[in-house]
Amino acid sequence: MKARNCLLIAGLSLFLTIPCWAEVPIVDRACIPNLVVEHVLSDVPNNMPVVIDVVASDFTIPIESRLKEALISQKLELFEELDKDHHLVSISLYDHHEFFTRKSGLFPKKKRYVAYNFAYQVTEMPNQRIVIHKNFKVSTQLEEVNISGSKWYDTLLISLIVGGLAYLFYFGAN
Repeated sequence: MKARNCLLIAGLSLFLTIPCWAEVPIVDRACIPNLVVEHVLSDVPNNMPVVIDVVASDFTIPIESRLKEALISQKLELFEELDKDHHLVSISLYDHHEFFTRKSGLFPKKKRYVAYNFAYQVTEMPNQRIVIHKNFKVSTQLEEVNISGSKWYDTLLISLIVGGLAYLFYFGAN
C-alpha cells in the first residue's frame, strides 16, 4: 500500500509546478552573512577558545568578519592557530543552484532565484569529536522579467472572444 501511495505521489508531482525550494526563506543577498552568523552563534559553546574556518565563496570575508565581531562581543577567545583545547567552527557553502518560477496568466512573469546551502560544524579539538553539525538553505531573488512573447494564436483567440461578445450583445437582445 505504501509503495502504491509513493508512486501516486511521485506521479502527481510530475504534473505539479511547485518549486522544490518553496520552503526556503528568500532574503536580500546582503543579509546572508548576518543570517549565517545568527545560525552559528546559537550553537557555539561558551566555555572554550574558538578557531574559525570559513569557506563560502564570495561570502567568506563578510561571514568571517561578522562572526569574529559577534564572538568578541560575547567575550570569547579567538585564535588563528589550532591548539588542543580549542573548538573549531567550520562554515562552508557547499552548493548553490539557480532556479526559476513562472507565473502564467494575462501578464506572465519569470523570476530567477539563487538558493545557497550552508553547512557548519563545531569540532572539539583534543579528540576531534564533532559536537554540532547543521545545515540550512537560504535563497535570493535575482531578477523578475516580464515575458512578452505572444503566441501566434493569441490574436486569433482575442478576436474570437471579442467577436463572440459582440454577437451576444447584438443578437442576445432579440
